Amino acid sequence: MRLTGPFPMGIRNCTSIIGLNLSGNYLSGSIPSNLADDLPFIVSLDLSNNNLSGSIPSSIANLTFINILRLDNNHLTGEIPQELSTLQRLKYFSVANNRLSGPVPIFININFPPESYTHNLGLCGGPLNVCKDEDLDGLFLSGFAIAFPIFTILSTFFMLYCSPKFSTISHIYTNLLPIKKIVRIKHPRTIKRPQIFVSDENSREERTVKSSLSLTSNYEFYTQVTAVEELIHRLSLVELKRATNKFDIKNVIGYGNMGVMYKGVFRNSILIAVKRLHKFESFEKEFLSVIQILGRLQHENLVPLLGFCLEMGKKFLVYKYMCNGTLHQWLHYRHKIYPKKMKWTTRFKIAKGVARGLAWLHHNKIFKVAHLRISSKCILLNDDFEPKISKFGNAKMMVNASGTPLSSSTSVVPDCSPYKEDVYSFGILLLELVTGREPSTWIHSLADRSREAIMIDESLTGQGFDDEIQETLKIAEKCIQVQTDGEISMLQVYQAIILIAVKRLHKFESFEKEFLSVIQILGRLQHENLVPLVGFCLEMGKKFLVYKYICNGTLHQWLNCRQQMEWTLRLKVAKGVARGLAWLHHNKILKVAHLRISSKCILLDDDFEPKISKFGYAKMMVNANGTFASSSDSVIPNLSLYKDDVYSFGILLLELVTGREPSTWINSLADRSREAIMIDESLMGQGFDDEIQETLKIAEKCIQVQTDGEISMLQVYQAMCATGISNNEISVDLGMNIEDN
Repeated sequence: MRLTGPFPMGIRNCTSIIGLNLSGNYLSGSIPSNLADDLPFIVSLDLSNNNLSGSIPSSIANLTFINILRLDNNHLTGEIPQELSTLQRLKYFSVANNRLSGPVPIFININFPPESYTHNLGLCGGPLNVCKDEDLDGLFLSGFAIAFPIFTILSTFFMLYCSPKFSTISHIYTNLLPIKKIVRIKHPRTIKRPQIFVSDENSREERTVKSSLSLTSNYEFYTQVTAVEELIHRLSLVELKRATNKFDIKNVIGYGNMGVMYKGVFRNSILIAVKRLHKFESFEKEFLSVIQILGRLQHENLVPLLGFCLEMGKKFLVYKYMCNGTLHQWLHYRHKIYPKKMKWTTRFKIAKGVARGLAWLHHNKIFKVAHLRISSKCILLNDDFEPKISKFGNAKMMVNASGTPLSSSTSVVPDCSPYKEDVYSFGILLLELVTGREPSTWIHSLADRSREAIMIDESLTGQGFDDEIQETLKIAEKCIQVQTDGEISMLQVYQAIILIAVKRLHKFESFEKEFLSVIQILGRLQHENLVPLVGFCLEMGKKFLVYKYICNGTLHQWLNCRQQMEWTLRLKVAKGVARGLAWLHHNKILKVAHLRISSKCILLDDDFEPKISKFGYAKMMVNANGTFASSSDSVIPNLSLYKDDVYSFGILLLELVTGREPSTWINSLADRSREAIMIDESLMGQGFDDEIQETLKIAEKCIQVQTDGEISMLQVYQAMCATGISNNEISVDLGMNIEDN
């Protein structure tokens, strides 16, 4: 149905609308001057191909979110408001085929081609011809520009007439050339738009920013980008520069075919990963693919896309930062840093998560996607080693014969080629998890179609999971055969992996011991710095421990994966952990050595009060007669088990000060020097340098306890209490009886 008459004012009730396309109708009259008031969040406005008349209202400049503005093929008159030049987000603009005149706006962030202004009565400036001046100063200068050349010509002819050496016509023409150039100078009414030069961070070459797309492709590209803005946040280049310290090379965490990845942090301390795409037009397709897919699809096994940036011809994708890097790094490089290779339980967890993510991509209710590039390099791992599928630049959104996306109403054909490619690649990924080696080292042996040709990672054998590994190899074999004679979907693959997980029965006696240890200790002991055990369940051979939920996760997550912590919070956590350990060693009920203190077992409540958890390896101290040690028994400060806790607390203090994994600096402790420890840069110069140095001294004493030092957790706690407070306050802080807490 064609719309006729004036602009439909009923749209003013749709104040949240971001896209409005009224093109190809018979609308007449003028464009409302209050559009910015009625549609404040509009991003795309298309009024082309109508019968609109009158002038373009200057209030359109108040549509600060607008990316696309089409007013072409109407009967608009007057001048284009110069205020439109302030629209910093504008990416597509057209007023072609109207009756407009006067100078075009000088836009700051982009050059629009002549086609945006063609077929009007008298537009000038910008990419068009220079404007003729009509003001008084212009008249004077124009008159001078005419009179002066005429006077010069007459004078020249007089000289030529009197001087024989200038008698030839060729000499006359030669001498008139510079005069001709002077006559052609015109005084522009508007300042000609200067070329904008952008200095590349990796090169000092300057280049002119030009539109690399034709008018049609430019419009189509930005229309598609604008369509997903309602689904995903659009960020500014200024925000990303601030987050990455102007894309400092120190923040580079990876290089890829599409671009460079930077680590960054927003003002609210959220850690991000920013992919800066290379400056090639071909990547527009990949850029659109990522934001269209991850903008619409959210799943626990897909990498979260937080936003994107498209500005000054540059493209950026902003993801949530995944602190454990890629699966490829863990399988092939991390074991050179960490003492142990990835355990089978972790590898199997990753395989299950990737299978779940791929099955959901193929079968979800929104629209179906084939990834097409599954490998260990595109599997990111969060702080809990939950896999996140990334790199959707080559992914394909599946459509039916009519061109509409496949959704829940459309059946998935398991042997459909793109899906089969994902299934095959997942089979290769399973073999990489089992072998622990690069696929290039064994891929040719797959021709044998034999699982025996695959060498299992030696670190996995004899650990009680041999049956699971063999079943996983069977699944991998079926996945690889899908490209030749097999038919299996990712949903079937995921179900097969789930069956393996169900078969895994935890019947190890060590788990029973740990289960008993937890309920015996936390059942007897309650303290503000111990995680509260609410209850337990032991039924049908299954064991469950029920804790109070601690909303802020672990200290390890905050130091390495989430956000930067202020020193005051870190010191608060350190004091709380010291208080909890001192109480475990000295309380009146039951003395306990934890034996596994680390940032991963420190939970943080909503007020960032630390709660010590993971008591599976804790040991209840007993006397010579076998009774539990209590307040009536003296505690020997250098007792081996207590010393383990003191030493581990020292390591924890250093992790709080450095903000880095202990594995990255643990070897430097051999220097026995605080100077060998790199203090977290975010803590320096904030007024806490003295407190940090005092904390380092305490950490040093804790670490020395395993060699030549003697210090108890009670003494450590007292020292921590004295950190950061005056001498007058120390006695008050230590006045409480730790044994009563």
